Amino acid sequence: MYKIDSTFQPMLDACDRAAYYFGNTDYVQLGLDGYIEALRYVSLVRTEPHARPDRHFFPADAAASGSGFALITNALMAADETRRFFADEPAGGLGFCLEHDEQTGYLASQLGLAFANVPYDVYRRTDSKITGMALAQSCGVPNVPGVVLAPRSYDEAREAGAMLGEDLVVQLPFGCSGEGTFFISSQRDWDRCFKPGEPVGDVRVLRRLRCRSLTVEACATAAGTIVGPALVDTIGLAALTTRKGGWCGNEVPDADIDDDVCGRARRYANAIGGAIYRTGFRGYFGIDLLLDLDTGALFFGEINPRVTAAATISNPIMLSMGVPPMTVFHLLEMQGKSGAIPVEAINEATSPRPPRNFSHLIVRNKEQAKIATRLPQRGLWDMASGEFLGNRIECPFRIAPGTAYFIPEAPPGSSVEHEDEIGSLFFAEPIALDGKGELSGHHLNMVQTILRELAL
Repeated sequence: MYKIDSTFQPMLDACDRAAYYFGNTDYVQLGLDGYIEALRYVSLVRTEPHARPDRHFFPADAAASGSGFALITNALMAADETRRFFADEPAGGLGFCLEHDEQTGYLASQLGLAFANVPYDVYRRTDSKITGMALAQSCGVPNVPGVVLAPRSYDEAREAGAMLGEDLVVQLPFGCSGEGTFFISSQRDWDRCFKPGEPVGDVRVLRRLRCRSLTVEACATAAGTIVGPALVDTIGLAALTTRKGGWCGNEVPDADIDDDVCGRARRYANAIGGAIYRTGFRGYFGIDLLLDLDTGALFFGEINPRVTAAATISNPIMLSMGVPPMTVFHLLEMQGKSGAIPVEAINEATSPRPPRNFSHLIVRNKEQAKIATRLPQRGLWDMASGEFLGNRIECPFRIAPGTAYFIPEAPPGSSVEHEDEIGSLFFAEPIALDGKGELSGHHLNMVQTILRELAL
């Protein structure tokens, strides 16, 4: 367990209202039950928790009608076992989740919970990449050179983007993990991505950069924006995804990403936080940024107006710096208790390079849809031998280099669609890549081990 600095301990102590995280698993809130005494998990995938089984509830009758996170949350909230569980829980708790839709807030209220995500209309508006571009411009955060339009053909997109170069990126307003992002250099590329004659709607047409992607998690509150560490995204690794722009995980910045870049990324997150708070958004969010490797310019990519999967490593990094995890500040804001948060002191404490290396990878189904009949066990694995070492560890954050902590994400018997998540791997070391930027070494071996253990 990491020790919280005495300056910030009152924030952790104030987070005393029962809070229930609804999700496929506890992955994006991994290990936080060891710090937030009031935190509980309501999860779809029944696995052996790492240390506190009393904090986890798995409704056996929850059945999601799809693999989307909002659908999973709704299925968990609507399950009869969940209703019976909350009938015996103290009233007045908070319910929060990764993604939600129009129904989620109502379902939470039926359980006697205050819904601790922003209203869906605010969430949806802020999630739009086109809205994000305008917000970034309004607060002085530079956008990737590009235009917004509704092209009816490749020629129209090419004409509008004439000053952007031969290679374009076309993005739909919504879509995550590379879904809705298309790399276009020819009519053939366009025809592969868009059906002839069908309206495309508004899209971003952007200059394609030779770049690296960064992400920063933050929390917009009444006291200001709490900013987490700058992290690097791993994108398009062939061992993990078929999508060229597919998100695969995060890690601590290496030596090629200097302190100036990390500082700019955090300042941009702070500015975006202020801008979205003024529009009615509050709480947990993340921003993605693109570092142009040819010019050194750092550009806005998109806003993720929710808890993001990068929380898996940004939270332990903050804890290793003596600062409460970002979830604490989100819950305080949602309770109207954020006014006394010492934002400047927290942002100063999280500004240095992280003292520990953390990273994580998302293992996806690269094949066609199949039924998951067996999943690898949750817990600690040896990366070199592929041996399962057990699941009874005090805290996943304290694992040693050379080991990985795996959490399965697909319930046995479920249909795992193409590019659906199979599971997540958490490491205490940088991700090993070869000279071509592809996964290598023990990290590749660990992914291959998980896929061998999987029965689809």
